[in-house]
Amino acid sequence: FGIEINTDNGPQLKKYQDLEKEENSLMADLRETQIHLEEVENSIEYIETYQKSLEQTPRMTAVTLNYSICPFCHQHTSNTVTEANRLRKALDTLNEELKGIPSIVRPMHEEKILLKEKIEDLKGRLALVDDSKAEQKEIIEELRKNYSLNKQAYKTLSKISSRIELA
Repeated sequence: FGIEINTDNGPQLKKYQDLEKEENSLMADLRETQIHLEEVENSIEYIETYQKSLEQTPRMTAVTLNYSICPFCHQHTSNTVTEANRLRKALDTLNEELKGIPSIVRPMHEEKILLKEKIEDLKGRLALVDDSKAEQKEIIEELRKNYSLNKQAYKTLSKISSRIELA
């Protein structure tokens, strides 16, 4: 009779499995990017909070030093002045470095924008993969139905052939 119905769903199953692998890879990239974005946002928040608290902290303008007396030998110590000068220099250096906070935050904001764009791109690609998976699933289901139809057709042809031979 020459009736042939395509029931081979192997290539579609392979495509479907490939799409699942791609989806898993994209989801892993998405998770990693979201975690990185969260880390950047936390860093920005910490820096900005620190900067605000730094702005509210009063600056030290003058230090009053008193010579101390050693409780054992009862002599005046001069080490306090030297240590205070070192501390003063360290604080001045720290304040100079902290003035650079805006230059630290700016690249982080740029990175945050890039990460958000990457997340949106990954979500879009995931949506496309989901659509492709749905299409492949429909094709696989149709091929399964075709297989059932093919079996029914062969049974019907067999019955017709046997009735023709009997007649």
